[in-house]
Amino acid sequence: MPNFYKVIIFNGDMEVLTSVDPAKARLLLKKKKAKVICNHPFTLRLNYVKELSEKDRILIKNHKEK
Repeated sequence: MPNFYKVIIFNGDMEVLTSVDPAKARLLLKKKKAKVICNHPFTLRLNYVKELSEKDRILIKNHKEK
């Protein structure tokens, strides 16, 4: 799936976690685990703080270097 169909996810501390597909984003919204913070690009903020895994930290670091 192209990146422009992905939804950006922030944790409760406003750290970028990852991007997910729209189906996962709908589930988070339906379960009231996230709220919309921006429509373009569509961005969600989790209602709780999730620690970044080491894999996520590496992916974010590599993405920022590009």
